[in-house]
Amino acid sequence: MAVLLQFLLPMTANGAPYYARAKINQDSSTNWAGYAADTGKYTEVSGTWQIPKIIATKSFTMDATWVGIGGANSDDLIQSGTQAVSQNNKVTYQAWIEMLPAGSKPLSVDVNAGDSVSVDISMESKNKWLIAFTDNTSGKTVSKEETYNSSLSSAEWIEEAPSDNYGVLPLDNFGNVKFSNSYAVKDGKKLSAGGCKASAINLVGDSGNVLASTGSLNSNGTSFVVDRSNNKQSIPKNRTFSPMDTWTHPGHRKTANKR
Repeated sequence: MAVLLQFLLPMTANGAPYYARAKINQDSSTNWAGYAADTGKYTEVSGTWQIPKIIATKSFTMDATWVGIGGANSDDLIQSGTQAVSQNNKVTYQAWIEMLPAGSKPLSVDVNAGDSVSVDISMESKNKWLIAFTDNTSGKTVSKEETYNSSLSSAEWIEEAPSDNYGVLPLDNFGNVKFSNSYAVKDGKKLSAGGCKASAINLVGDSGNVLASTGSLNSNGTSFVVDRSNNKQSIPKNRTFSPMDTWTHPGHRKTANKR
């Protein structure tokens, strides 16, 4: 059984969330690759992807894949997805949900590399949400009812470099991740990511080099691929890593690169 870890969102001294935000009229981010839309009110988001196989490394690396609502231009974000953590030549795959500023919660379903998974997050009534996580390969489904006050301001389909107290964590070599069945309910109407006018985002390092690039949407606006580049991430040699219970999946981090 996979080890499921809990994550707590770090807070600043004044009690505000640690992470920073960026407008999605930028095409780069220091922690996100994928698509995000913010041209309406979003009450549901869904997507499917295959969990990439990560090569085990002695040093610590990780990645996360998820769909969510909020977090592009706001402090709120309700999300669910999968992640891989490689350390000491062992890789652990996990499923989770997270509602900022609270920490993430592990989901009671085993996931493995190569599994096809689907996530649907829908608002059933005001502040009442249903999160459905399905491992299409094993046939197992977990549903969680949650109470959350969302701005409904954006919808996302994201491949991410998670963060800790000190910033973005080392990104593993996930190869590529293909998203499909990417839909959202925008202003009461179910639309593809393309129909929502979602914008593509590349994940870049501190020096601006692309670490993960986002491909174009297919003709139906529902599928795309995020590719990990061969570029190396710049991690200071004296970089301190926070304990695992402070790793988090924050909102969109700012970059200086604008369209």
